[in-house]
Amino acid sequence: MSTVSERLSAALADRYRIEREIGEGGMATVFLAIDARHERRVAIKVLHPELSAMLGPDRFLSEIKLTASLQHPNILPLFDSGVADGLLYYVMPFVEGETLRGRLERERQLPIADSVRLATEIADALQYAHERGIVHRDIKPENVLLQSGRAVVADFGIALAVQSAGGSRMTQTGMSLGTPQYMAPEQAMGERNVDARADLYALGAVTYEMLAGEPPFTGPTAQAIVAKVMTERSRPLRAVRDTVPESVERAVSVALEKLPADRFATANEFAAALTSMTTSAATRGIGTTTNPAGSRQQRAPWSAVGIGAVALVALAAGLAIGATVMTSRAKSSANDAALQIRFAVAPPDSVGLRLICCGQLFAISPNGRWLVYQGSPSVNDGKSNAAHDHVLYLRDLTDLSVRRLPSSTNATAIFFSPASDEVGFFVDRQMRRLSLSGTEAQAITTIPDGFIGGASWASDGRIVFGVSGRMLTVQANGGTPTALFPADTNGLQFTGPQFVTEHNVLLYSLSSFAKLPLVHWRSLASGKTHVVAAGTTPRYLAAAKALLLVRSDGSLIRYPFDIATGDTTGPGERLAGGIVTRSPILAHAEYSVSATGTLVTATRREVFGASGLSLVEIRDTPKSVPIMPDFIGYAEPTFSPSGDRIAVNVMRAQNGYVWYMYDVARQASTRIRADSGSGNGKLAWNSTGDSLLMLSAANTLTIVPADGSAAPRQLFTLGNWSISSERLSAWGPWLVMTGVRPGGTQVPDIVVVHRDSLGLMRPYISTPFAEAEPAIAPNGQYLAYASSENGRDDIFVSAFPTAGARVLVSPEGGFRARWSRDSRTIYFARGNDLYAVPFTPGPAGAPPTIGRPTLLYGRDPWGQVDIAPDGKSAVFVDRAREGVPTSLIVRLNAVH
Repeated sequence: MSTVSERLSAALADRYRIEREIGEGGMATVFLAIDARHERRVAIKVLHPELSAMLGPDRFLSEIKLTASLQHPNILPLFDSGVADGLLYYVMPFVEGETLRGRLERERQLPIADSVRLATEIADALQYAHERGIVHRDIKPENVLLQSGRAVVADFGIALAVQSAGGSRMTQTGMSLGTPQYMAPEQAMGERNVDARADLYALGAVTYEMLAGEPPFTGPTAQAIVAKVMTERSRPLRAVRDTVPESVERAVSVALEKLPADRFATANEFAAALTSMTTSAATRGIGTTTNPAGSRQQRAPWSAVGIGAVALVALAAGLAIGATVMTSRAKSSANDAALQIRFAVAPPDSVGLRLICCGQLFAISPNGRWLVYQGSPSVNDGKSNAAHDHVLYLRDLTDLSVRRLPSSTNATAIFFSPASDEVGFFVDRQMRRLSLSGTEAQAITTIPDGFIGGASWASDGRIVFGVSGRMLTVQANGGTPTALFPADTNGLQFTGPQFVTEHNVLLYSLSSFAKLPLVHWRSLASGKTHVVAAGTTPRYLAAAKALLLVRSDGSLIRYPFDIATGDTTGPGERLAGGIVTRSPILAHAEYSVSATGTLVTATRREVFGASGLSLVEIRDTPKSVPIMPDFIGYAEPTFSPSGDRIAVNVMRAQNGYVWYMYDVARQASTRIRADSGSGNGKLAWNSTGDSLLMLSAANTLTIVPADGSAAPRQLFTLGNWSISSERLSAWGPWLVMTGVRPGGTQVPDIVVVHRDSLGLMRPYISTPFAEAEPAIAPNGQYLAYASSENGRDDIFVSAFPTAGARVLVSPEGGFRARWSRDSRTIYFARGNDLYAVPFTPGPAGAPPTIGRPTLLYGRDPWGQVDIAPDGKSAVFVDRAREGVPTSLIVRLNAVH
């Protein structure tokens, strides 16, 4: 027996009988023992003598007491602790079984369902402990015990107790806590005040290992591993194991973010993201812009100088060892969410819901009881809907009563009093207030001319409201508006203000016709201001310490938020999608939320309208920029073969569509010289990018130099085929399109035309199924297209110009195929997401090799898209759900 065992046996002889050593780690040795008092087997962990001597017993035993209070089915309990002959020890249950490390050594990669289940069980344990202020600091497979297949986490709080007891001596001796493969960057840097997000990083690393068969970072030494942890991104999970769902890959990648603020805020959020099992980018969680780990350009938020801190981990190891047991109890959530109830609110009979600019178009009271919305009582009289007046209606959500509010004809920008007993609104240039039990509105003030950006009624009796580029304030009992602070907006417009009295802070958005809204935080005490995030209609919920806003893609996002500093404290969580932003500057999001967390959104008939054109850089953090804002309609944007220009069909006012050229580098647009009949037609670049082929609505094909150096030249007129609205594709002398044969079925086929054939059209393929959106590869050897033969849109590829065997590109559906410049990648869309697929031409006569699609970017909603040949940017015709509003959806307990 070892000296440690002998010392322990002698010191604990009256209480425990030491049987044998069952494991050893960097900081502790584990012994199997018999608890003589209770006649049960236990595991005793003894800190190594040098560590025990360094720590001293009093501080360590004081710190470890907190761990004994943890009672959770996925946490191993602590039976006892103390000091024996100068050795610090603690006692836990013991069971014959294995750790997660043992299972990984046996199987290497676990089934996906098992991996997700175990990760969520560990997350449940972490959530419980974190809510009680305990951070584990050493989550790793050795510390996860498997009891009947269920995860039980050991050593909660031990690492913190060691560090707290050791103090600065830990650093002086070069010893750090944790295991390099699972240490968060801030922990590897030696920071003492790591929080719960370090545990989420470790759990992300453990989940990665369960799925991939190895941790996200490996190396020959602890220093090498930590250097990677701080400077590199892990290989994408789906590149290692392509059966991993995209939602799981995304969840793990967020957990492994370098910066704590970019990770999930809670373990519950991580578990929810893991189990969402959806491939829609609209459900990223979460900070929307998060792509799978490794798919981004490399970021290194940790200073290269800081890598010197890897010396702290030279002796890093865990306290985990040994098999232990937990009493069997049914798993339960420690923080069950309140029951969420959802229902629709529709206007009374003969009244239509109206959503008329500007400000808040409907509003729920802070206490969550009262809902005020715009309605038109004469909407069904057969006249033009736009010409009718509207009034405000009040709905009591505690019963079925609805009543019309007086003095509210054509009211806009609705807002409630802090006590939920009055409602404010604007009529023409007058601000009014109305008691919910009153019969006549009271005028507060006359406002200056300008764009009404909304209002906020603060608890100190002030009302703050935006008018164009000014933020004004007035007392609720009347007076003359005054500027809240000097205008500093350079032509931008204030919208969606919220005044948080307790912190003397103002939240608002700034936007214009040429810029998407940005949410700002401003301290009225210091005058300091900064941008929080891209989005509009910010709303802070004090009870949840959360900030809500709507992104330009229609996603309603919830951020954990520090209102005192104006900083988000974790990644965003997507609460809803399809939120419409209204007004000419798209700055008023159609949602309202109460202080109690009740959320109200609007439903619309699915009628879409173009609302803008956006150029998106697909990079580490995708950057979206509105382009060509002077137009009101956009269609068929098409990148040039080099990707430096975009041809797009645009409309200014109601004068019809014309073709324009947008220079990406210069951010300038010029009109393309085209025949008068080409405005509603179709366009394709030639393969060299120096000319454009344009097909008019009358099927006349013309060619025009892209630089405008010559007038359009007519080539020929096609036959009487009915050409679809899809764009053309051209290469060399060939032109490809989708059309319906005269006198045939109405199912569209892909047809090809040779420029020397004077317009003779022949089918490329003719099937009983609908084919669409053909795209010729830049090398001219293949054609990608969409087909409905599988009962959905799928992308196929075949030889060109004569069709051969087709090969499926999109195993789960897709449309809008595009090619990379080297013909080695096919891009396509599925749902709201863009994907890239590796493509390798086959040898002569052999089919090509198609890789697995990987997610590039997601956006919701959009109408049309084209992807640059290098795959690094995309241009979107943005869409808003502009259909007639039909009802309001109320979600109780939607925000916690």
